[in-house]
Order: sequence, then C-alpha cells, then structure tokens
Amino acid sequence: VKRAEIRAAEEWAKRREAAAMKLPQEPEPSDPRGVITFSFKLPGGSRLLRRVAKDDPIQVLFDFVQATGDEDTPNGFNLVASYPRRVFTAADTNQTVQEAGLQGPQEALMLEVL
Repeated sequence: VKRAEIRAAEEWAKRREAAAMKLPQEPEPSDPRGVITFSFKLPGGSRLLRRVAKDDPIQVLFDFVQATGDEDTPNGFNLVASYPRRVFTAADTNQTVQEAGLQGPQEALMLEVL
C-alpha cells in the first residue's frame, strides 16, 4: 500500500510540474489583449484564481488547475460554467477562451471529475 501511495504522489507531482512548465505568464489586468479573471472551484471545496488573456487557449485553464490544484485535484476533469451551463473538455483546448464564449470580466468554473 505504501508503494502505491508513493507512486501516486510521484505521478501527481510530475503532472503538476509538466502543467506548470506550459503555463504562460499571468497577464496584468491592463493587458491590451483583454483579460478575464477565472475562479475555479475544486472538488474539495477550495478555490483558485487566475487572470487569463482572452486570446489564450482553453488549454491554459486546464494547465493552471493541474499546476496549482491540491492533491484532491483529479487527473481527468472537465471545466464547467454553471449559467448557462457549458462544459469544456480536452477537445476544446485549442479554442481561445473568447471563442469558447468566456467573455469575462470574471468567470467561475467548477471541476467535473471524469
């Protein structure tokens, strides 16, 4: 059991590090491209905040959650906006946040475990 727990913790750390390496620098609120502040609700109830440029791909949102989420953050998840309900999956990651209909200035997303 201990080996499995250690292996799971090591895999989680590797996923987290890989996602962090892909993240662009967080834009300033005054960025001329336009900025949206995202609030992410994790399965354990905690929240994360991140500013994203409107022309950033959805992949940035997934990478941010993987890079900064806690140990309760699942490996496989969708991002869900509650009203109107919209589900963003791995298939959407090449769209920009603006193309996906996330217009800001603030958006709230929940993690939906796969």
